[in-house]
Amino acid sequence: MVFCQLADTWNKINNTALKAELALSTDPLRIDAINEQMAYLNGSRVLLLGIFVAVSYLVYIAYKND
Repeated sequence: MVFCQLADTWNKINNTALKAELALSTDPLRIDAINEQMAYLNGSRVLLLGIFVAVSYLVYIAYKND
């Protein structure tokens, strides 16, 4: 059960479903939409990681000043 959920999570991280849909698409508008969706997904992940690093740094500074 846990391994199945881990595989699903890994597939979401790698955009497996979107890449498969992109490989099957022939309509240029749909291809552009999928590429745009992948860009937004990856950009949001980078933004979330940046926020996590910033908050972690602020916690480190607060702990260091204590």
